[in-house]
Parts: sequence; structure tokens; C-alpha cells
Amino acid sequence: MGQLVKMDVFKNMNIGLALDEGYANTSDKMELFYGQRTPFPIYIRIQGQPGHGSQFIPNNAGEKLRLVINSVLGYRNEQERKLRENPELHLGDVTTVNLTVVEGGVQTNVLPAEIKVTIDARVAPSDVGTFEAKLQGWLKAAGDGITYEARELCVLKEQTCVDDGKNPWWDAFSAACKKE
Repeated sequence: MGQLVKMDVFKNMNIGLALDEGYANTSDKMELFYGQRTPFPIYIRIQGQPGHGSQFIPNNAGEKLRLVINSVLGYRNEQERKLRENPELHLGDVTTVNLTVVEGGVQTNVLPAEIKVTIDARVAPSDVGTFEAKLQGWLKAAGDGITYEARELCVLKEQTCVDDGKNPWWDAFSAACKKE
């Protein structure tokens, strides 16, 4: 793309606006999304009592992992249900959380001292102020020895105003689309 924008063929297109990829669509209409979920990758370290797999070791990392996963995927189910049951909502209106990486253990008969988990969260604008507190509550409820690191890539708490007459960019864009 970097080379293309330097070429005359690109300059001659006289592009004044670029749209993000959005979602695939099978019709001749294009959906416009004017809010952005916040990418929120979460790296969790769960420490627990190691031991031999032939025993019921208390306070082990695997049991804590189960509690964390139950909370995260329970919330995922709530958000999915909210989207499914409300036809006015779009994917960008809800928070998605998905378990993407699990690391731990070195042998099949040994409980690991530590398990690492990565969660890919995409936080809806309406959830930005509360999501991290929910996460902290889930981790605290799962037990001690659990830490996390979350790297906020871009926090956008407000959606673009699409009320006619209140946003010059939107007014110009909307008027151009109505002509077509």
C-alpha cells in the first residue's frame, strides 16, 4: 500500500476518504459502522500448587484456570445472547471475549506451577468503563496467585455523532451517499 499511494494511478483517483474493512456482505449494500470497539488483549498468569497428577492437589493452577474460563466464557455467552435477542444491535454494540492461547505444563502426570492464558477481548464503547473491573472481579474470585496484563491499543469511548447538522464530516458523507 505504501508504494501504491506514491504512484500516479493512485493520485489520479483523487481519494479523499478511506473506509475501514467492516464486515463481509452478500448484498449490494454496504453497512456503515460509526463506533469502534477497543481491542483489549489480556495476558493472564495463574500460579498454583504443583504436584503429582495422581493426587487431589488443592489450590492448583488448573482449578483456578477453570474458574477464570467459566467467568470469561459466561460473559461471552451473555454478550452473544444480548446480540442475538436484540435485532437493533450489531456486533460492534457488544463485547466479544475469546480464549485464544493456553500455555502450561511440561509433563502429563504433573500439575503445573503456572498456566498462562491469553484472552482476545473487543470491548464495546458502552462497556469500556466497566469491563476491566469485571475482569478483576473474575480473577479475584478464582483465587490468589493470579495476575494479568492488559494492553489497551486504542480507547475510543465515544461514537461518531451521526445526527444531521451536528457533524460536518457526517453531513458531507451522508449527503454524498444519498445522491447515489
